[in-house]
Amino acid sequence: TGGTASATLTVARLGIAKAFAPATIVNGGTSVITFSISNPTGATINGLAFTDAFPAGMTMSSATVGGTCTGVTSNANIGVTNFAVTAGTVTTAGCTITISVTSNVTGTNNNQSTGASHGGDPAPGLPSNIATLVVQAAPSVVKSFSPVAIAQNGTSLLTIALTNPNSVAMTATAFTDTYPAGVT
Repeated sequence: TGGTASATLTVARLGIAKAFAPATIVNGGTSVITFSISNPTGATINGLAFTDAFPAGMTMSSATVGGTCTGVTSNANIGVTNFAVTAGTVTTAGCTITISVTSNVTGTNNNQSTGASHGGDPAPGLPSNIATLVVQAAPSVVKSFSPVAIAQNGTSLLTIALTNPNSVAMTATAFTDTYPAGVT
């Protein structure tokens, strides 16, 4: 009687992190964004919501939404530039959402999504980390024969030159050259 009581109430909010894989593509290539949703609340959460406004030139390349979050409702569609999740279930272990994107703007594209919220707490948590997708211009290919004309069963040297227009090295670059009939 007459004593004072106090308590601290800590409201745990959903967390969100994101990453591109691969983190570097050529112009028009495809990368997968993985949104990792963490749930420190100790209870399964329904009504997941967040948005991700893509940088200029970046769009969804598929209408498919993957990952481990269940019951996901979104605006996923080819060409979408602002991905929005309006429903989903997050277990206590957290879950992931994956989407495929493409970009036609070369350079470094930084991207951050809003914080995740849910039906029981519409105030979002902190925004995601800033994930970076590097979009490189495709290499140019020039081929030439030397000599240009040969007699039947003669020999000519075929030279294929790949030129990288980017300021960084390209790795795992491949091409196919199909020869005309009779050329070996």
